[in-house]
Amino acid sequence: MKSTIVLFFILIVMISTSQELTYSRKMLTPMMINPGMTGADVDIRASIHHRNQWSSVVQPYQSSHFSFDSRLSRNLRRNEAFLSAGALFFNDRAGSARLNTNKGQLFLAGNVSTSSNSRLSLGITGGFGQRSIDQSQLSWGNQYDGSYDPTINSNEDIYVSQFSYFDVGSGLVWSYGEDSRYIGANDEFRFKIGYSIYHLGLQKNSFRIESGYSTGLRQVVFSTAEIGIGQTHLTIIPEIYFSRQQKFNEIIIGSSFRYLLQEGSKVTGFIKEMAITPSVSYRIGDALITAMDIQYAQYTFGLGYDINTSSLSQASRGRGAIEFHFRFQMPNPFAWKARARI
Repeated sequence: MKSTIVLFFILIVMISTSQELTYSRKMLTPMMINPGMTGADVDIRASIHHRNQWSSVVQPYQSSHFSFDSRLSRNLRRNEAFLSAGALFFNDRAGSARLNTNKGQLFLAGNVSTSSNSRLSLGITGGFGQRSIDQSQLSWGNQYDGSYDPTINSNEDIYVSQFSYFDVGSGLVWSYGEDSRYIGANDEFRFKIGYSIYHLGLQKNSFRIESGYSTGLRQVVFSTAEIGIGQTHLTIIPEIYFSRQQKFNEIIIGSSFRYLLQEGSKVTGFIKEMAITPSVSYRIGDALITAMDIQYAQYTFGLGYDINTSSLSQASRGRGAIEFHFRFQMPNPFAWKARARI
């Protein structure tokens, strides 16, 4: 089974050869890429993520979010079905015109076992958002009469400074896992693949009073795995992400490499586990994404940096975006490595 899934990764890359501003480190914001990921692998998880983009070119684009998700049942048997729920709050500020988006979403997912080693998760999400713009900060070509004159009518069709919208989405995730043979063997194997769809016909996206324009459907396919290298402290975590929205595509291919620096005490718990996880990915046609995470017991601190490789690099001099991440989760992610919590 393991060799079949590894070959599947190669196939996805061959086949895959946004319009929305999203984070580069997709797997650190799981509910944003698939509602089926809500509370799937944790009892409790809370995370904060921030991105600062293009500060060397224009007014920085800044995105921040806080999320929380949890299983709704505890002490489940291995193959027992369960529900999980979560919430996410998102803010995005873009450009000198201060295009501002605030959004809150609720998530609900159902999880059922399909075998002793696999599980299927179906999630739904619904949310409410508000978008605003400072029209006084906009300037147009017809407002230049030898020099810029903001009192000249721009004749642009912008009638409102803010609007609100509803949004819904859904996602399906299949997970597979094999246990380590014994504690410390580090030969566990886990795999996930998912499909999700967002903006199901409800999201308005226009500052015009009478406009039928809505954001196009966004479809996402992702796959990731955790491959423990037996008798070592190294785990390889390849990732593939593909998103399509109208004519805009985003493809990210990469891998993380988690290395256990310190094993925790098994009896007293006084010594906590610690690991580092460097990673490198490539957003095709746009940026090289580098990152480093430090994991200490239930806590993860992360820093990522995008090196711009597109035509914009002539203006940005390669400087793309920086991302910060903090996560707390229970149970301790190191404590369940010996049993595959698929």
